[in-house]
Amino acid sequence: GGGGGKVYRVSPKSATILCKPNSDHILSIIPDGSGKILFATGAPGLVYRADQNGKASVVYDNADSSITALSPSTDGGFLAATSPRNSIVLVNKDGINKVILERASGTILGIAPTSNTAKGYSYAITGSQVFQVNSDGTSKALDARTDGEFTSLLAANDGLLIVGSSNSGELFGTQTGLLLPNGTADKITVSGTYTSMIRDAKLPSSWSVARLNAAIPAGSIVTVESRTGNSAEPDSSWSPWAPVSGLVDGMKIASPSGRYFQYRLGFAGDGAGHSPEIKDITIDYLPANTAPKVSFQSPTSGERWSGKQNVRWDASDPDKDTLSFELYYSSDGGKTWLPSPVTVTRTVAVPVPTSAVPSGIGNLAPLGSGPPTPESVKAELDHHPDIPAALKDAVMERAKKVYADFQARGGGSQAGSGSGTVVSGRESSRTLDTEKLADGTYQLKVVASDRPSNPIGFLTAEAISEPFVVCNSLPVIITSAVVASATDKSIMIDGVVVQKLVAVTAVQFRIDGGDWAAAIPKSGLFDSALEAFQIRTGSLTVGSHMVEVKAFNAAGGTYIEKVSVTVN
Repeated sequence: GGGGGKVYRVSPKSATILCKPNSDHILSIIPDGSGKILFATGAPGLVYRADQNGKASVVYDNADSSITALSPSTDGGFLAATSPRNSIVLVNKDGINKVILERASGTILGIAPTSNTAKGYSYAITGSQVFQVNSDGTSKALDARTDGEFTSLLAANDGLLIVGSSNSGELFGTQTGLLLPNGTADKITVSGTYTSMIRDAKLPSSWSVARLNAAIPAGSIVTVESRTGNSAEPDSSWSPWAPVSGLVDGMKIASPSGRYFQYRLGFAGDGAGHSPEIKDITIDYLPANTAPKVSFQSPTSGERWSGKQNVRWDASDPDKDTLSFELYYSSDGGKTWLPSPVTVTRTVAVPVPTSAVPSGIGNLAPLGSGPPTPESVKAELDHHPDIPAALKDAVMERAKKVYADFQARGGGSQAGSGSGTVVSGRESSRTLDTEKLADGTYQLKVVASDRPSNPIGFLTAEAISEPFVVCNSLPVIITSAVVASATDKSIMIDGVVVQKLVAVTAVQFRIDGGDWAAAIPKSGLFDSALEAFQIRTGSLTVGSHMVEVKAFNAAGGTYIEKVSVTVN
């Protein structure tokens, strides 16, 4: 069919074209009893006879556009159903034709002669009706249905008439001698098998239970078998057919694990016309678990962190399993991993009494995991020959004092190791308290697990962040003597900011609580761990003034130094 009708010769191993008539569709094929075949076509409505070599000739031409069904007749000819007139024509062996049924109620889709040639009648189906058609041109209705539609029929040698229907697909049958006008055909007793199509679970799977929605009359039998494999087509690697045993609502599948699954149903009636009916079958299976996927969103490479920061990651699971996460950190390039401090409360820095700080230095010591050591400050100062010696001495004096004050408060007790019990949760983010970590370069590792959905055989995945810097140490500010201008009563302050581990990014100042203004970097840009700066003010009134100097670092830390100056 499909606009270019072809007749195929089909063997168990191949299908080849026997002939191609000049017709759109081939609608029916029957043997003619002499080793040849008869086939009917649509558009136009013709009947051909073809031999074993595919040579075909027209033996009947009807005015209708289609011949929808063929059946051998008792006299060596054939019956042909036509459409759209919905008639049945008897064509004898000499080619003489006679209309024996005209204008049926619908398209005739099947014709079958009675097995008893002496009775001289045939059967036909149209819509939901079965007809008995007599050779004298008379007919009578035999059966009708309120649902579905009859689409094919067969008169068996034992007198059994079998009718097939669509919507829904069923077989009906009765003994021809008992078929009465307007009677209802009983469902025939069947025995046989049904083999399912191959089912693909996409992954190797454990096959558990089969559940049948079925009506099984007493005395009838339904059997279920299954087999599994890992190739799309069953081959020698597949498991053999194995019986599925147990109750209809929970039949245990004995086949081993495999990606592909097939089942086979066996039927046997009770011998009294009652047969099993299978509405549907459900197969329970568990695909092999697949690992989740996880990747970091934050931190990214080169970030500078201080205080509490939000760690974020993306995670997914191919099986839609619920995931849990554990977070670790490493300060040695991933050689060792410790649980990250994600559920602790930030430690509040203890203010240093004013009496402990010399006048002109300020009243707060740096927070975090400790200021730069005097040794590291000296090493940094050695790289800056442009800084005056007097200012370098002031820097060193201040650095020693600040570090001594830090040691007196416990020497870094605020920054712990982060060790402890791993915190597991299902959220894809954590708040990391970096003040529980010593200043340094770190990496984070998140481990995703599908254990909440797989208590046995759970799988994990992990992601490791790019290196980032933790720096909770604040800048140390050292200022030089104040020089006042006698002419315009302005002041100039020279100073140095020393920062541990990260760069100084800005220095600002304000006078007597006014607006903040930028200081001048001596190097032209604030971008290193030690930066010299200069502050120049406008004209000030005579008297004392408070100058606040504020330094910023790349981790977001700030520190304010207060300097008292007098203008004469």
